[in-house]
Formats: sequence, structure tokens, C-alpha cells
Amino acid sequence: MKIKNLSLGFIAICAMISATYGQMAILSGSDQASQYQFAEDIVKIVGPDLGIQLTNKSSSGASYNIDQLVDPASSIKLAIVQADNLYAMQVMDMMNNTSKTKNIKVVLPLSDEQIHFVTKASKGLTNLQDLVKKTVAIGTTDQGTYTTANQIKNRSGVYWSSRNILFEDALKELAMDRIDAFIIVSTAPIQKLLISPQGTIDKLALIPLENFFSDMNSGQNPILLRNQLSRSFTFGRNGCQ
Repeated sequence: MKIKNLSLGFIAICAMISATYGQMAILSGSDQASQYQFAEDIVKIVGPDLGIQLTNKSSSGASYNIDQLVDPASSIKLAIVQADNLYAMQVMDMMNNTSKTKNIKVVLPLSDEQIHFVTKASKGLTNLQDLVKKTVAIGTTDQGTYTTANQIKNRSGVYWSSRNILFEDALKELAMDRIDAFIIVSTAPIQKLLISPQGTIDKLALIPLENFFSDMNSGQNPILLRNQLSRSFTFGRNGCQ
């Protein structure tokens, strides 16, 4: 019933905005991102079924999408974002006594996403603490992955050296040993990680996160991080989702 009510609310808002503006664009993500596919499905299924004019507008990432939503000069009225990105901006509002996010409303949760730290098996990285002083690709500043990675880094005290590059470049850099790992945040299944073994020199491996986040002896920072991210992700054996 909750999902039904949320869906009806989403449809009603779409209809209202479409009637007001004639056509509504859903700001999604890059054409390889799960957010983009969600928007494609909404455009193809919801739009024609209700006679609403919807378009899927690609973007450089979830952080960029939020910036567009809070920008008074932007024409964007609806966007797909990562929940932890929104929470982070709301926290900044509280800390700085600002109100950038006051008019942002969550219309419809779409899915859970997974956080993966990916490395090469031969590097022997078995937990998050192993990334201290390593080089980790965390995406660009426009991506939600960038925000998530920096929350983990700053709150955990595991200080790696960050590279701001896209997933496609990160995979190549990892293969050439120019980075030690990269982080990817996406909805399962993560097609990007389904790589043919014949095309790789070394096997990819995931760095488990569960032990780190549940370690009560690690101090308060990991617990604070868990409390904040748990509203968006469920923690599992090989990471969190």
C-alpha cells in the first residue's frame, strides 16, 4: 500500500508539472548509469499510459542533479538523486544555517544501491583500513559516488589518495596499476563489473566493509558513518547495498 501511494503521488506530481510546463524533463545520469535506465522506464511506461509528456535528460551525475534542483535559475523540477547525497546537503544546511534543500521533496524511492570498493585480487587488499595511503578513484565531483566516497574517507579516518576519474577510466587505470582501487555506487546488478575473464590480466576483487563498520573498537567515526548511510544502504558481507 505504501508503494502504491507513493506511485500515485509521483504520477500526480508528473501530471501537475506537465500541465503547468507543457513537458517535463527528468534529470537522470549518464547513459550507462542505473538512474538513466530508471528514467527511461518512467518515460516509456508512465508517460504514454497517462498522456504525460516526459523526457529523459542525461546528466553528469547525482550531485549535479541536486545542484540543479536547488538552483533557482534552473528549469529542472524533477531529478533522480542518491539519498545519501541529499542527506549530506541537508546536513550542510543545518550546519551553515542555510535552506538550500528546504523545497526538495522525495517523491518516490526507486531502489537500493550498492557500494563497492573494487581492486585487483593480486593487491591483497582485504579491508578498508588497507586503503590507507593507497590511490583510490572516487568519480568526479558531479557524481554521487564522489560524495559517498568522501563521507566514508572523512568519517572513517582511512585516508587514501583520491583520483577524480570516471568508472571507465578507473578500470583502465586499475589494470595498469596506476590506482589501487576504485569505488562504484550503483543499483544491482552492476553490469559494469560483468567483465569477461579473457579480457583481464588479473581478477577483480571486492574489499569487504562489514567488519569495519561493525567494529565497536574503531571509535565513534565508523558508527556515525553507519548511522548516516544506513538510511540509504543495507550493509552486507562484501560491502553495503
